[in-house]
Amino acid sequence: MLERQDLEMIRAIMKEEIAESQEHILAEVDKKLDTRLTGTQEYILTEVDEKLDTRLTGTQEHILTEVDRRLDTRFAESENLILGELDRVQDNLTERLDTMKRRLDEMTEYYRIKKLDDINGAMLLKMIQEVEKRVEALEAKTA
Repeated sequence: MLERQDLEMIRAIMKEEIAESQEHILAEVDKKLDTRLTGTQEYILTEVDEKLDTRLTGTQEHILTEVDRRLDTRFAESENLILGELDRVQDNLTERLDTMKRRLDEMTEYYRIKKLDDINGAMLLKMIQEVEKRVEALEAKTA
């Protein structure tokens, strides 16, 4: 059998070997953990980037869609305001033109009546002159 001192030495050697083995195992585990954590971090960061890109793209599309919708609404409102104002101006001008046409018709009728009156006056004057000539002729015959 082995002596106590030999057993103690074997125990010390075993402790050293076990400690070295543990250190080696811990170093290997640390390396593998570092490698896996680095890969996991990269994977997580890549996934986060992709999800953020997807969400940002969706948000941008939503914002652009909303801006387009609001612009379309504002353009439609502006067009309606402009068309309403054009209708109002057209109605106003149509009313003015109708008034001017009515006044022109009245003036045309006045001048037509005035022309007929002038013709009638001229005919009456001519008739009076003829009557005067006849009266003079009669007076000359009777005198």
